[in-house]
Amino acid sequence: MKKLPSIFLRNEKRPNLNPPKFHYGWVLKDANCVFEVAKESNVQPHIIELNQVVPKPEWVQDDTWMQEDAFDAVAKKLGLTGEPYLASVICPGKPQGRARMISLVENIALKSGTVFHQDIDKLRECFGKYFEVDEGPMWYLDGYSWTWNSARYH
Repeated sequence: MKKLPSIFLRNEKRPNLNPPKFHYGWVLKDANCVFEVAKESNVQPHIIELNQVVPKPEWVQDDTWMQEDAFDAVAKKLGLTGEPYLASVICPGKPQGRARMISLVENIALKSGTVFHQDIDKLRECFGKYFEVDEGPMWYLDGYSWTWNSARYH
């Protein structure tokens, strides 16, 4: 695991000083690749039965939420030990300077989070051709909580 400087890890001795959020993983060339991978992996979409009553949605699910649903389904099918997720990160050279990535862990929860090497191998095998850089996972700055003392942590 590439090391993140300790200044960017949360420190209990300085509880009021929160570092910017970083995510550890791979930037995707196109976030919609999760739909292709789901299809290639034979992950079935949720099917509504004919007799099932579906309430009218109060909001429309956009691409971001559908990407996350598809990714979660693929991750479940792969039988990953950890809980990888999709994140929006700062990535110069991309439209609006942002990109979506597959993240294994983030620095705020790093002490409790563990990166499993078998997860790295499975994700690389499944999504590798869609990674922006053909290397191991790296740290990327969060697209929303990129400042010190951000109150937007979960």
